[in-house]
Amino acid sequence: MLDQLIILLTGPLSVYWANDKRETYRKFAATLALLGQPAWFYAAWIARQWGIFILDIFYVYAWYRGYKAYRVQRRDVASLVCGALLWFDSKLALTNITRRII
Repeated sequence: MLDQLIILLTGPLSVYWANDKRETYRKFAATLALLGQPAWFYAAWIARQWGIFILDIFYVYAWYRGYKAYRVQRRDVASLVCGALLWFDSKLALTNITRRII
């Protein structure tokens, strides 16, 4: 039952995000789909649907290609962390601490 819930949440949402106009959503569509793939494998294995199981291997490859194309780069993470520090600095007046970190 849990596998069906995971498939229900990750499957349609990842396809919807993959076709979104915003790059941010397209970037995370493949990640979300890959998180749901173990549930697909489990459901196909339990139901002994070998065709679906083999087809799922191709889906994993396709979603992995999307993940590689849109994965978050290290510089994106660094800019996100610096932006978060600056935001906290503006809210909490931690200027001396932030200047030492950045």
